[in-house]
Amino acid sequence: MRSKPAIYLAGAMEKAADGGKGWREEITPILTRMGYLVVDPCITESTVADPVELAEAKCNDFARYKRLAEDIVTFDLDLIEGCAGVFVRIDTPTLKGAGTFGEITFCRRNDIPVYAWIDLPEGKYEVPGWAMGCLTTYAETHEEALALVPPAHHTRGI
Repeated sequence: MRSKPAIYLAGAMEKAADGGKGWREEITPILTRMGYLVVDPCITESTVADPVELAEAKCNDFARYKRLAEDIVTFDLDLIEGCAGVFVRIDTPTLKGAGTFGEITFCRRNDIPVYAWIDLPEGKYEVPGWAMGCLTTYAETHEEALALVPPAHHTRGI
């Protein structure tokens, strides 16, 4: 059992221009002040596969790329399973990928709350129905979305 509840940061990485790092770096201190241990896959996934190695394998050794991707999926879902919740940013790069939607579907199935920041030009109307069905709460600014996340001491114990 962790000393404080953890929250996982889901959202585009592979299709995001900055690898998904910028918004996570901005949100992390806020969630930390709320009492959470923040789980950032931009940091943790590099322990499974180096991003450069992953990109090279995708171009040069697809069988190896698939094995690395399988390892990342298993690693991330194991991390999520131990979290009190997930904070997700759904933006245009997210719509081009699959990992984020797999993660929030896993959450739905396992009763892990998903707090969403919908950062799309047309707002919530661009989010696929399946994804909307996996969200516990949503808002269209990160400030509003963060306000929907309960303080860590009000979350289920993990």
